[in-house]
Amino acid sequence: VMTANPVVYCEFVGTAYMANPGTIFYWNGTTNWPTAGTVGSGTAITDLRAVGGYIVACLGANKLLYSANGTAYTQSAGTLSEIDYITEIRGVAWGVGGTNKVYSTADVTGAWTLQGTVGDSLYGFTDIYNCQDFLLIGKQDGFYSIDRDGAVYEVRDSGEINSTTV
Repeated sequence: VMTANPVVYCEFVGTAYMANPGTIFYWNGTTNWPTAGTVGSGTAITDLRAVGGYIVACLGANKLLYSANGTAYTQSAGTLSEIDYITEIRGVAWGVGGTNKVYSTADVTGAWTLQGTVGDSLYGFTDIYNCQDFLLIGKQDGFYSIDRDGAVYEVRDSGEINSTTV
């Protein structure tokens, strides 16, 4: 039974999934949201996305869970600081965590590589997006983009990308 407001949502292999602290639910096609998996009582799930053939639950604090079937979740074997939000661009998963770290991997079940930092470390992330193969990163202190070489650019209020790296 869903006991709190859902905090994240995604679609994976044609099924809708929703999560609230500690539990991931799926839409069964009627009026119910049965439990698909649990991640620990009260554990915050910061993001839930379909990435690289898996449904991935980001828990921050050194935990990233993945599932190939939506019900059995395994902790990523990779060493990483923390991943709070995740997206995918052309087969590469990108994640952000901590206060300003950006990571990538070709396999969410394995190792992640630190690609650099974004923005002021005093401000946390709000999300990461794939927008037409551009990586867009939301933070409490601004909106950023990162290119394939790891250079970070600030996105201005007008939508224009600052031509100098941050």
